[in-house]
Amino acid sequence: MLKFFLFLVCITTISCNHNTDNNYIRTHQWKYGEGDGSIGDWLSFEGNTYKIMDDTLFMHDTARAIIISLDTKDYYHDVELKIKSLKDGETAIYHEKK
Repeated sequence: MLKFFLFLVCITTISCNHNTDNNYIRTHQWKYGEGDGSIGDWLSFEGNTYKIMDDTLFMHDTARAIIISLDTKDYYHDVELKIKSLKDGETAIYHEKK
């Protein structure tokens, strides 16, 4: 019973963190930085162009990339969004615009 409870706690924690990350991504704008897996120079989720569903980024309702990570990189709290293109498997890094 204890193992089952711990399993549920882990799954809930992971789910909450993932949803929080998606909300963070949705509420910020992202500028392309580096890598060959770019899906655009500027990602903004305010309009209808880009959307997130689970770990997938959609552009005009077509799946374009998978979110790999969302990381704070340094002392200045620069946040990087790393994605993997579904078209060719290449990765790209986007930087949060403050």
